[in-house]
Amino acid sequence: MLAKTELLHKSKLILNSGLVEEIVIWKISKNKQYPDGIKYRLLLADPVWKKVLVLFDNHPPKGHHRHDANGAEYPYRFISVQLLIKDFLRLGKIMEMQYENNEN
Repeated sequence: MLAKTELLHKSKLILNSGLVEEIVIWKISKNKQYPDGIKYRLLLADPVWKKVLVLFDNHPPKGHHRHDANGAEYPYRFISVQLLIKDFLRLGKIMEMQYENNEN
């Protein structure tokens, strides 16, 4: 049986800093791999250097987690889609400011 999938949000922005911010969130049928019924990828990256600055995702088998600019992974406590986006944007803003400061 195929899982029902509904695209909840999809956006891709090129920020003033030149960084790319991409958010893709799907609502899917709850299952063993996605017990919350949500699948997502929220990314802030430098397209020139092909460097990920922040990445939130929840692919199996790792579940909810985030990656930092150094490649480290940290568990993420998923509560809601709204809080996920808020957390990503907050951390992304910090990373963007650090990125811009390092450029000068």
